[in-house]
Amino acid sequence: MEREIEGIVEIGAKAVVERRATATGLLNLSAESAQAIQTKSV
Repeated sequence: MEREIEGIVEIGAKAVVERRATATGLLNLSAESAQAIQTKSV
């Protein structure tokens, strides 16, 4: 899917809009690594 943009698009006159994003993830650790992080030894 290719799209071409012709010319300059003026965006200076747009209203300011508050936006918020939330990121989630999954981290797989060994028990030893998890313990090291929890005890702040790393």
